[in-house]
Amino acid sequence: MERVDAAPTTSRSRAPLASISVSVDFGKDRGQNLGSLFEARDSQGRAFLGAGFVGVYNTLFRTDRHTLQFYFRPGEGGDQFSIEPLPRPSEDAGAYLFDLDGALYAWGYVHDLAVRRWQGDRWEVDASFDRERIRLGDVRMRVGKGLLELAQSTIRYEGKVVVPPPEEGAYHHLYYANGHLVFYHTEPERGRLLAVPWTPGDEAAADLARASVLTLKYARETTFSLGQLGREVLTCSNLGGLYAFAGTEWRILRAPDDRVSYQIYSMLNYYDRLLMAHYPSGTLYEYDGRQVRPLEGWPPVPPGVSASVREAQTTTIYRGELFVGVWPWGELWRYDRDANRWIAMGRLFRHPPLTDRVAHPYEQEIIDYNAANGTSLVHNDWGQRVTGMIPREDGLILATSAKGPWQRDARLGFLTDEVYAQYGAVHRLRLPGNLAVTIRRTDGPTRLRFVLERNRMAVFQDGRLLGETALDPKLTAGLPKGHISWGQGIFGPLQGQLRSQTARWSSPP
Repeated sequence: MERVDAAPTTSRSRAPLASISVSVDFGKDRGQNLGSLFEARDSQGRAFLGAGFVGVYNTLFRTDRHTLQFYFRPGEGGDQFSIEPLPRPSEDAGAYLFDLDGALYAWGYVHDLAVRRWQGDRWEVDASFDRERIRLGDVRMRVGKGLLELAQSTIRYEGKVVVPPPEEGAYHHLYYANGHLVFYHTEPERGRLLAVPWTPGDEAAADLARASVLTLKYARETTFSLGQLGREVLTCSNLGGLYAFAGTEWRILRAPDDRVSYQIYSMLNYYDRLLMAHYPSGTLYEYDGRQVRPLEGWPPVPPGVSASVREAQTTTIYRGELFVGVWPWGELWRYDRDANRWIAMGRLFRHPPLTDRVAHPYEQEIIDYNAANGTSLVHNDWGQRVTGMIPREDGLILATSAKGPWQRDARLGFLTDEVYAQYGAVHRLRLPGNLAVTIRRTDGPTRLRFVLERNRMAVFQDGRLLGETALDPKLTAGLPKGHISWGQGIFGPLQGQLRSQTARWSSPP
């Protein structure tokens, strides 16, 4: 850890309050989550400035690994936030978000199957995704300077077939990490989990004969999350099988059991751990490379709701803090690690009021409807999910859903226009002090510069401005002296090499 003292300046100086520059070589792209570039702490040990790349997979999608966040955590008065609605992507009751190359996308996987791209003030259908053939488990991601894609059970890189479709069954849920293509293969009578060595520079297609294969206990096993910690790739199946691969063979951390609910909906790199969002506890679990253990009260159960059948579904890092979305009441939580405190950010739903008389929103109404009409509607179908968390520019884009992205059921009187509009909605949350940009992948080292001024934050790559955002000068007053940890921080350890690093500080006028 390096101590960097503030440089003297005059009240009229236009020098940045902080200018931090790193030359970093990420090496060959083997699917690694890139981690932290630096983290600065004040004399009390509070992290107030940092930069890095979030490594997270939320239910359906992996966040773009090349989205770089530069954060500043102000002191007093810096936690005022706003949430504004954005146009909804479709009329379905659910939206799932992902990002790629700086663009934001939304998809619902049941009825309206069009993938839509955010165009500044509206959603537009992206015809490059085949709405007639897209299905759960399809993937598109940036690897190196090309696109890696799984669609119609075929894996392609820059349009070239890397893994052809199987003779029987389907390939789905591709994850690329540590130089391996990791994916599920579901056949009528069996399921398999494969890890196939491959890198973007390979001329030939991937050789399935070299795959490390785990035959799953249940043919119907699929996944809601995959992640990585160091040399290991992890995935948890919908039936509770937790599997790890470290380059040679699969290891079973937890055996699947179709009689017991155990599901992981999100995996996130957080300092030196991998956090996993669990159902039915509603808390986060952590994996340190040796064991998996629950983190009790991460996040807490709010007063007035049932503590049963809760689900931590979405996680991310925004403004240098951990965020979690929780089913079934659409709760949003933020964790201040320095204060060891969970902060309730409210719900993304206004209706119905919280209650502990039932476990899920509108559960009693559905039970009563079934009893009166002899139907068997699922009692938790209108529970409330937070399904998307994408850091973008200065905001955090959030999305909601019912249990699935259903269509409106006219039989259910509680689904008024106002109530139904809550499902499938997209919101933008803003806290002062975050800037998310997309870096360009380069061969060899690249220089990244982070500038904090009295009223502005900015990020540069190799001298080119990637993005900037305004700040209230009141929030930067009294900027503390920084103790910098290079290559360490909330995003996990840096997966690359720092060739050089500099930090210059000046006192605010």
